[in-house]
Amino acid sequence: MTTDKISLRARSGVHLLFAAGLLAGCSVMSKSECQQADWRELGRQDASEGRAPSYLADRAAACAKAGVQGVDTPAYMAGHAQGLLAFCTVEAGFDFGCRGRTYRRTCPAESRAVFQGGYRLGKDLHDLNQRLERIDRDQAAQRGVLADAKTQQADRDAAARQLRQLDSDEASVRHSIWLAEQDARDLGLSPARWWCR
Repeated sequence: MTTDKISLRARSGVHLLFAAGLLAGCSVMSKSECQQADWRELGRQDASEGRAPSYLADRAAACAKAGVQGVDTPAYMAGHAQGLLAFCTVEAGFDFGCRGRTYRRTCPAESRAVFQGGYRLGKDLHDLNQRLERIDRDQAAQRGVLADAKTQQADRDAAARQLRQLDSDEASVRHSIWLAEQDARDLGLSPARWWCR
């Protein structure tokens, strides 16, 4: 099987998983979840996932569609406010960024800068680690070309040049990761948090 066919199959599989995820995500809450909802806890959970209070409208619509009324807006908003207290910290921002999540400016003005400092650093580390993984895959592919006895000399030379460039890119990314880890230390984040993957 050729690399192009494998790549096409892999992309098709990713597209199917994405479509399934979209369909699964269409229902914010099931009927039983609506009936048993602890609205305060849901507000807290939504805030801890970086969702804006307007997400309550999605929950209410899902419950109405399931035939369940009775959203407790005050309890949800109280839980959301409580969740933001835990979410809008440098540590939570860093963790959120490390997971590659998108920040939607849900933190109030007084804690936004603190959260964003951690978030930017975590997101940078996430992106650098993603880049390092791509480089590693590309290096393996070029080494495979070089190891193949059937590879023509021109292709072998091109793979060797590409591998040298990838090795240089790897060193640069690793240095950037080291610098970001120093920034994490300066923010008071523990070394255990530095490993964003």
